[in-house]
Amino acid sequence: AQAYILEFGDKALRFYMDGGQIQGEDGAAYEIPTPYAADEIDGLHFCQSADVMYLTHAAHPPMRLSRRGHTDWSMEAVEFTSPPEEWTGDNYPALVMFYEQRLCFAGAPNQPQTIWMSKSGSYHDFGVSETLVDSDACSFTLVSNQVNAIRWMVPAKRLLLGTSGAEWEIGGAGSEAVTPFNVNAQRHTTHGSKDLEPVAVGNIVLYVQRNGRRLREFAYSYEADGYVSGDMTLLAEHLTHVSQFAAMAYQQDPDSVVWALTGDG
Repeated sequence: AQAYILEFGDKALRFYMDGGQIQGEDGAAYEIPTPYAADEIDGLHFCQSADVMYLTHAAHPPMRLSRRGHTDWSMEAVEFTSPPEEWTGDNYPALVMFYEQRLCFAGAPNQPQTIWMSKSGSYHDFGVSETLVDSDACSFTLVSNQVNAIRWMVPAKRLLLGTSGAEWEIGGAGSEAVTPFNVNAQRHTTHGSKDLEPVAVGNIVLYVQRNGRRLREFAYSYEADGYVSGDMTLLAEHLTHVSQFAAMAYQQDPDSVVWALTGDG
């Protein structure tokens, strides 16, 4: 029943609630420091669980934003158990998402097609047992004839992925859960995605095609027995003739509307 707007500025974060800016005891705007410079904000991705938000950027270690009170917020690097050795320097995962009680990361610059999943129910632990068990952490790389960076992840009955060249479905074999022994990746369509956060509406995902000018609907089709990517801008191609899609947001009430911002404002 509580919602906040987060305003990211140059290495600073401010907060709004119910149409007003949150202020500290001194009457000034309440803010906390962040590692993100102004020109890095467009590269941020996040997922949330109650009062904790995980944020990722390819040039920074994954961060954890926590709310303990109205004017008591903190942001610190996530302390992992057995973090992947590849996460160093400017090679950190750009994407983060929850799926099947695991915290999932993807999109590191040097491993653009690799996905890392934490232990089941232990979001910060990427270790494995001496004898591998189903709940251990796991990682895998999409196999394709081109190197296409993962652009987005959306959890549904399966984990849905958009890359720069194709759209995928990740899950266990059949109806089973993902484990280190059981990971099944299927490519469904090959339109490719722009590096732009999609929106989930019901059981479909709306994403922007790689050229930035088409909005596509990634949805399961019983006729095709798989996911298809219908063109939602087929009758309105003029909307992006001048400028590409730059951001999207979904409004559920009072009417179901997807709002889109173009690059020219």
